[in-house]
Amino acid sequence: MAYADDCSGFARLKLVRFLLSLVSIFILAHFLGSMAARIVGGDCAGPFARYAIFHLLGFRYVGKVLHRSQVSPRSLLGPIPAEFSLKKMVGLLWGSLTVNLGLAYLTVVMWMTFFGPQLLEILGGFEATSIMTAVVQFVGVVLLAPIFEEFVFRGIILGYALQRWNDKTAIILSALLFALGHAPNLLGPLVGGLILSLLYVRTRTLVAPMLVHMANNLFGFLMGIGDIFDSTTASLLLETTDRTHLVIVGITLLTVGLWPLIYFVKDSLKPKSIDLEG
Repeated sequence: MAYADDCSGFARLKLVRFLLSLVSIFILAHFLGSMAARIVGGDCAGPFARYAIFHLLGFRYVGKVLHRSQVSPRSLLGPIPAEFSLKKMVGLLWGSLTVNLGLAYLTVVMWMTFFGPQLLEILGGFEATSIMTAVVQFVGVVLLAPIFEEFVFRGIILGYALQRWNDKTAIILSALLFALGHAPNLLGPLVGGLILSLLYVRTRTLVAPMLVHMANNLFGFLMGIGDIFDSTTASLLLETTDRTHLVIVGITLLTVGLWPLIYFVKDSLKPKSIDLEG
């Protein structure tokens, strides 16, 4: 398979060392971001420093890994697939967003059941306190994070796993690591990781999962800006003893969103040759 041949250099990758290095960069970025917030002050100093430091160091490290593996970023990014139509992309995006929203409702119910008042602190951390903070979060969450994460999880990790195991095992491993990287929110990223990995294997390009990932993060970002799950909403939810309606909404969204995803998964698992436009 062409994909495996292009990424054969990943067979020499030390996966555990790679993951530990990313975790170290993440910890360092948050530490330096906290220091910047204390020194500079203001709402956006900390988030800006964290996003900037993490992505600068992260992209630099990923570049070194690709260089050592003799895989060029351009070949890993891949061409735009000729067969993957806009209709399929819209259906996949609709399914992904709907399923994630359904999982969000069910996750809130689960958190309220097990954590109770602590939910206020958890959800309160997602609020943007100023326009500048929102801009920083938009650049970091909607633009930079999808590009970086797709190179890491669908590009390098999935590329490594495909050299050692079959497609299904590689996809599951990549999705599990993707979900762990988004803890404590595991369900949505796990489903998203499976779909994005399938999308990459199906199209042989990072462009498609990057676009879906960006759209999904944009949806979550707009939810945060709209205060859909802010601390005020959380207070109202905690005062509600009957949460059946939340469960019903969550299950309904899951059911509606799963149909296009199931179709995509079944279509992706069919053996077929794909012609790509260079």
